[in-house]
Amino acid sequence: MICALKSSFYRFFRSGLFAKTILFAFLIGLVDIFFINDFWLSYGRPRYLDNKYAVNCISALKILTPFWCGIFASSFTGKDISYRAINNKISVGIHRAKIYLADLAVAEISTILSVITSSAFICLITVIVPSKCGLVINGQLVENVLHTIIICAAFTGIYVLLQYFLSSQLFGLILSLVMIVGVCAGTIIAEDKLDQPYRVVVSHEEDSGDAVWAVNEEYIGGVPRTILTFLRDASPYYSVKSGDAEKMLSEECIAAVSVFVLSSAAGITVINKKEFN
Repeated sequence: MICALKSSFYRFFRSGLFAKTILFAFLIGLVDIFFINDFWLSYGRPRYLDNKYAVNCISALKILTPFWCGIFASSFTGKDISYRAINNKISVGIHRAKIYLADLAVAEISTILSVITSSAFICLITVIVPSKCGLVINGQLVENVLHTIIICAAFTGIYVLLQYFLSSQLFGLILSLVMIVGVCAGTIIAEDKLDQPYRVVVSHEEDSGDAVWAVNEEYIGGVPRTILTFLRDASPYYSVKSGDAEKMLSEECIAAVSVFVLSSAAGITVINKKEFN
């Protein structure tokens, strides 16, 4: 395992991906601050920023950081697979599972580093730029960063699996990036479906003007509704409008950890079974 980790970390620093991770983390933070969240609050410059603004920015990293995670997995693992450099490791006696776990470990470290760097940059801007600052490093802020790391780590686990499973750097990258959009779109569709009422007004009586109700054909009930509700609640992109927000975050984290464990197990199975010619 030590040899596999040394090889992966050597490529991580030698290829410049460490520096690129830091650079992209700053760029993600800039995009988050200036384009995702309304930085210029009034009179052309921010007047007052607090924890609420920082939490909103860090929450947006759940969407932005996975894009970098997909690019990293393609550049780091995908290139190794596409050019069959993995055969050199296998030929010198490094166990296949150890090769996969080493690549996964470095990819996850890059993910954690990216989220922490972006979050620190957001907090720094929140402190030094506005005329007044109400930012306080508290449990809520730290919990939000940890929650973002867990979500992004789950995406990274899937991306590394895709690179090994597909053995195509470009195809794996495209599928990884499309997946983020697909999860966002799927969450929106699920919310819309679950918001459909059980009954709808189809017409009004001519004499009395009373509404005539009928069962909504678009309403989803029974077991499908239970499954759809679970998938919506487990999505990291589900905006909690009411109810227990902490419970929702807990469900998202449980789902993310489950996805990470399953993808890691699947990845180890794939690398043990697949031939890399």
